[in-house]
Amino acid sequence: MPSLIRSILISFVLAVLSMANAVAMDPATVDLIKVAEQISSEGDTAVDNYSDTNGLETGQKLSRLYFDVFEASGMEFALGVYDRDDMLDLELKFSSLINLSMKQKPVSELQSQWSDLKDHLARSALAHQDKQAGGFWTYFLQSLLIMLREGIEAMLVVTALITYLRRSGAADQIRGIWTGVWLALLASVAIAWWLNQLTLSVSGTRREAMEGITMLVASAVMIYVSYWLFSKSQADRWQSFVKNQLEKSIGNRDILMLSLTAFLAVFREGAETVLFYQALVAGSSTDYTAIFSGLAVACVLLVGLYYVLKFVSVKLPVGIFFKFTGCFLFVMAFIFLGKGILELQVIGWIDTTLVRYGPKFPTLGIFPTIESLGAQALLILIAVVPFFILGRRREFTRNSP
Repeated sequence: MPSLIRSILISFVLAVLSMANAVAMDPATVDLIKVAEQISSEGDTAVDNYSDTNGLETGQKLSRLYFDVFEASGMEFALGVYDRDDMLDLELKFSSLINLSMKQKPVSELQSQWSDLKDHLARSALAHQDKQAGGFWTYFLQSLLIMLREGIEAMLVVTALITYLRRSGAADQIRGIWTGVWLALLASVAIAWWLNQLTLSVSGTRREAMEGITMLVASAVMIYVSYWLFSKSQADRWQSFVKNQLEKSIGNRDILMLSLTAFLAVFREGAETVLFYQALVAGSSTDYTAIFSGLAVACVLLVGLYYVLKFVSVKLPVGIFFKFTGCFLFVMAFIFLGKGILELQVIGWIDTTLVRYGPKFPTLGIFPTIESLGAQALLILIAVVPFFILGRRREFTRNSP
């Protein structure tokens, strides 16, 4: 309990400090409709002048339009506050448009995607513009949902890791998990501050790169931990694990991997959460009490969620708990992989090839591009094959005389 309270208090204090910084800068409300109109006007000019000989130049103009207008104006984070899936969908469309231009695709193809993106921007701006002028309960709910939305994923991962150590008889090692959480919270604010000090165009590209790399690394680490936990889900392997003295079996490298998992899960959400709150403060103008209240209530709810998850996980049979935790971490790895690739597509590190009628579930990290869907399909293949081999070995062992 003391560690949990310290973590929640650190989260609250750091978020308040980040918002206080935004208040001190006296930010102005983002006029979403005006920004959308600016993007539409400048984008029309760039696309109208596009030809198969100036694709690189047009792509650079569209890229600057994304970073220097859509991001720098605060529109991206304003939309992220109200509807994160909508924001991710717009990111994907910008990425695809820029990629088409860079590859010097036919004019008709570029114009078709630009028309779709422009219409989407106009609809989003119109739908969310009035939310920036809401009353107490509007800002309260927005603040509450930001913290819950960004905090629940991290809380689920941290709770699963802590419960694993408790059920493994290694409760004394839990401090390593909380150390990872505290470091992630501090790093989140430090990174957010650093990005705010950079010029807007530079901070945009570096933020996308940082988020993309962090999510890909988190995906890899979670796959490793997922397989490790799943391999211990069988009762016979668990009993053998216990007999070999858990305090020796859970060595320094294992604790380091678990701490790293907690760090990445929290850090992946942390810096973005700070920036989301700064965007919310910028849009609220004066109603800071509602935002602070929503943040405080969200922290209390996260504490309650922690205890509910702790109670449920302790009641589950050991084998089921390990399977559930392993599967959960695999799902998180799947989501992080898709979202990480999207961030790197936005800055052009990875190509963006849209799949017509492909699946799109931004919350689950599923986007209709060959690159992200292919990587996630490979991830599933990599995960399934070892479990299949493991199952065949157990079957062979049982059938052996």
